[in-house]
Amino acid sequence: MLKGAKRFSDISIRFKILIVVIISILIPVVLSTYTSRHIVLQKISDEWESRLSNGLDSARYYFEDYQQKAKDNASILSSFSELRKYTMEGNNLSASQFLVQLTSELGLDFVMIADENKKLISRTDQPLKSGDDLSDDFMVKSGLAGFKAVLIQPTQNAICIQSAAPMKSDIVATGVKTIGTVITQYNLDKRFLEHIKRLNELEATLYLKDNIVSTFLDDKADDYNEVKNSLQIDKNIEEYLLNDQKVRFESRQIRNKDYYLAYGTLLNTKGEVAGLLSVAVPQDNIVKAKSDMNLYFGIIISLGLIIGLAAAIFISGKIVKPVKVLVNDTRLVANGDLNYMSSIKSNDEIGQLSKEFNNMAVSLKSLVKQIINTVNTTASSSAMLSQYIDEVRNISESIEITSEDIKSGSKEQSSYLEEAKGELDDVLHSAVEISDQTVEILDYMSKARKIVEQEAATLRALNENMNFTKDTILNMEARVGSFGTNLEQIKGATDLITSIAAKTKLLALNAAIEAARAGDAGRGFGVVAAEIRQLSDESQNSVKSIEAVVQDLFLEMKATAEVAEESVEQFESSNDIVIKTENSFIKIVESINRINDMIGEISRKSELQALNTDRISAYMNDINAISKKSYDQSQTLYEGSVSQTKGLVNVSEELDDLLKSIEDSHVAVKKFKI
Repeated sequence: MLKGAKRFSDISIRFKILIVVIISILIPVVLSTYTSRHIVLQKISDEWESRLSNGLDSARYYFEDYQQKAKDNASILSSFSELRKYTMEGNNLSASQFLVQLTSELGLDFVMIADENKKLISRTDQPLKSGDDLSDDFMVKSGLAGFKAVLIQPTQNAICIQSAAPMKSDIVATGVKTIGTVITQYNLDKRFLEHIKRLNELEATLYLKDNIVSTFLDDKADDYNEVKNSLQIDKNIEEYLLNDQKVRFESRQIRNKDYYLAYGTLLNTKGEVAGLLSVAVPQDNIVKAKSDMNLYFGIIISLGLIIGLAAAIFISGKIVKPVKVLVNDTRLVANGDLNYMSSIKSNDEIGQLSKEFNNMAVSLKSLVKQIINTVNTTASSSAMLSQYIDEVRNISESIEITSEDIKSGSKEQSSYLEEAKGELDDVLHSAVEISDQTVEILDYMSKARKIVEQEAATLRALNENMNFTKDTILNMEARVGSFGTNLEQIKGATDLITSIAAKTKLLALNAAIEAARAGDAGRGFGVVAAEIRQLSDESQNSVKSIEAVVQDLFLEMKATAEVAEESVEQFESSNDIVIKTENSFIKIVESINRINDMIGEISRKSELQALNTDRISAYMNDINAISKKSYDQSQTLYEGSVSQTKGLVNVSEELDDLLKSIEDSHVAVKKFKI
């Protein structure tokens, strides 16, 4: 790539312009031509595909039109009164003559009439035949059932479209009824394909299962079998059409001629494929259109290239000629003739370049004059400048020695200050730690005081609770005595109940004796006496149980009274202990308050000490900063003096070089003519 770029840079401007113009014209022309050719060719292909698709749509339209015509003609025939009459009479001959005439006029391929008993009356393909049983014929059954059915099915050489219509009687007295059916039929065969060919100027082929019906085929032609083989549909296309039922395009050679084909399907009323249809157009027109398009675009490219070359040659000549003149003018100025001016006069870029060239020559002339004057002035001033440099160098050496002494003293002073500052920092750190520790102790003592106060309050509450509990126990002891009195009363009541029960039992015994003496008359009274005696026994048993319970309650009451007395004694002892503990906590709180006051005083003194130490440290820092600043300034002064000395040495050397350059410049400017 680098070699190619170098070779291109070695080419003259004219050839560069030619190459650029050719590339800038040829590439857009080729790209636009290729794009246009591709678009036009695609447009041509789309146009022919659209024409073939329209041909298929036209064929489908006529296919559907034949279905409708079959329905309409069946309805028309079923409405003729003559046919109804012949059907009711079973007149085969008259019906046949009438049907043959109507079939020819309507363009039907076949008509058949059956009566209400599904017996054949007449058919146009066999006029003399009648009486056949048509019970198994689907269309006959549909027509007699009152349906206007349509049946589409492929046969050997055509697609058969049948339509059935019922025949109704016109006798109103006996009621309207179905007296028969009319069946019409169209055969879509080669005549159908010829019709499509005439309308669309397209060759058509109908595929009926394994048979082919086509406008290409001529039964008497020698190449009949060869053409039929060339029309065989590809299995992949056939499966595609049967599954997707969309249009498929293909190029094929038939009779040594290229054709462009479109395949489609013909569907029956159930949406099933009744047959496959293809339309074809010769590719001669397509090939010719593409060839013409290639020729036209080739001519356009050639003309564009020729025009571009001519324009490039003309323009390059106009550009290169004044450039050559400017090259010659530049050579004269480079040889030292600053009084020369370019003679090119134009308003384009070359003219502007010529004006700038003349301005450059004038500027060079002024510059050379100024350089000559500068050389003369510089030569006279160089000796004086060299003397000044020597004096400044001596002063810089003195400053260097002085700054070295100042830097050494500042360094020692900074070291002493650093040590003192370190000791002050330790003191300050200790004071801060003492202050922090006193604050922490104060915090702990405050927490301890709060805890002690809380415990004292708790003891006071405990003392109050114990007094309340003591009062409660004393109250309970009084109630226990009252409960004992109640038990004594219960015991007296039980004794009374026991006495009553004994008397009741004795009374019941006497009643039983009297009832026994009375015999049957006192039997009821005897039962009552027995129940009273039983009640007396139960009362005595209950009283015994109550006495046992009362005895237990006496024992428990006595034990409870003893426990209450002991509890009162213990509560009195505990109350004394609580009072003593509360007094101790009060003394602890007073001690903690005194300790807090002492620690607060220590904390204030520590803070004051830390503040004073901090101020001393700040003074030391300021002194240290001043010392460091003095050291840094002396260091800067020392380095500046050293650098100045070196710079003066360099300036002296540069001055010598300048003098040499001035001499060389003086020699160089002598060749210019000003």
